[in-house]
Amino acid sequence: MFTLYKMKHIKVDLSIIGPILILSIIPIGLYSTFLPAAVFSQSDDDTRENDEDEDNDITGNSRSSGGNSKFVILTFGDGYKSQYTTAKPILDEYGYKGTFYVVCNYAQKEDTDRMNWNDIQELQKQGHNIGSHSMNHADLTDLPAYRIDYEVGISKHCLLSHGINVTSFAYPFAKGSQNESIVSTVSKYYTLGRTANAPLMFLDCSGWDNSNDDMEDDTSLTLVSSSSDENDKNESCSMYSEVGNHLNAVNRYSIMGWTHDSERLAKHFDDSQMFQRFIEVVDGQDKYNDESDINAIPIIIWHNIEDTTTDVHTTTSTKLFEAEIKYLHDNGFTVLTMDDLVYDEHNNSLQIREGGINIEDFTSIVSRIDHTEDVEDGNEDNT
Repeated sequence: MFTLYKMKHIKVDLSIIGPILILSIIPIGLYSTFLPAAVFSQSDDDTRENDEDEDNDITGNSRSSGGNSKFVILTFGDGYKSQYTTAKPILDEYGYKGTFYVVCNYAQKEDTDRMNWNDIQELQKQGHNIGSHSMNHADLTDLPAYRIDYEVGISKHCLLSHGINVTSFAYPFAKGSQNESIVSTVSKYYTLGRTANAPLMFLDCSGWDNSNDDMEDDTSLTLVSSSSDENDKNESCSMYSEVGNHLNAVNRYSIMGWTHDSERLAKHFDDSQMFQRFIEVVDGQDKYNDESDINAIPIIIWHNIEDTTTDVHTTTSTKLFEAEIKYLHDNGFTVLTMDDLVYDEHNNSLQIREGGINIEDFTSIVSRIDHTEDVEDGNEDNT
C-alpha cells in the first residue's frame, strides 16, 4: 500500500489506486528508476541484542517511546573511509540508511583515509543515499564564479559518471548558503542544499531571521527569530522572500544540519557529555511534532568515526557513535535520508516522502492515467 505519511494540510490514501499507479509508472515513463518503498522499513527487523559490559556503557538509562513522531536524518561528510568500514556496519545492524556527501577528488585519489568509488557505489547499491560535497572541498565564498560552478556543477557530473545521480548538495565548511550567487548556482544542479548551524530543521523554514547573516541567534532549539521586523522573517522554504525579494535565510538550498563534531570541539565534551547533548538535539523535536503533524527534524552531521585519530574536530569515537545509533533505535526513531525530503512547490515547504512517491508525483500520475493516449514515447521529462 502506498500512502503519504504527511503533507501539510493534505493527506492522501493511495491504497485504492496503488495497483493502478504501479502498473502505470513504467509505460508512462515518469522515472528512469522508481524509488523503493523502503523509507519506513528501517525498523526493528535487523537489530541486535546489547551485549556490552555495563561497566563500558556510556549511555545510562534511555527512555522508551512507542510513538512514530520521532524522525532523524543521518548524514556524513568528507568521505572518510571509516564511514564505510565502521559507521556502515553499525547502521546495517539496526537497518538504518545514511546520506553520504562525497568530495569527488577525494574519491579519485589513492588515499587510504577516504572512501574510493567502489565503496561509494556499494553504499548506493545497498540503499544508502549519496550527495555531492563539491569537487575539492574548497570554501566556495573564496572562489570566483567560474570556480564555484566547477565545484558545484562538475561534482554532480563526476558522480553521475560513476552511475550515481545525486539530488542534494552539502556546502563545504557550511559556508556559502547565505550568498545569493552561490545558492543560485546550487539551484541549477540540485533539488536541495544542506548547510549547518542549527540542531533542528523546520520543514516550513519558519522561525528564521533574514537579517541575521551569521545565524548565531538561531541555533537554540526554539529557533525564535531575533528580529522585530516582520519583513526579515522567513515565511517559507522558497529561495526568495515574498517581501523584498531577497534571499531567505533558510530555504530549500540551505537546509540546516547539526555538526556533531564541531559542537563537541567547541564545548570540550567528553563522550558522556556529548551523548547527553546528542539526546537533547534529537529529542528537541518533541515540542513541535506529534504523530499526525511533523514540523521539525534534526539532521545530524558526522565525519570520521574511529578511535585512533588525534583530529577531534572531525572525529567521533566508535563507542559514542554506536551508543547514539542505539539510542535512536531504542526510542523508536524513524531514520530518513536527505532523499526522503521533497520540496512542495504548492506550499513552498519541505515534506517527507514515503514509499518513493509524493503529492506532486501523485497528481501528475493520476492526470496521466486519465490521458495516457496523449503521451508519446520519448517525450516525457525524466528529471
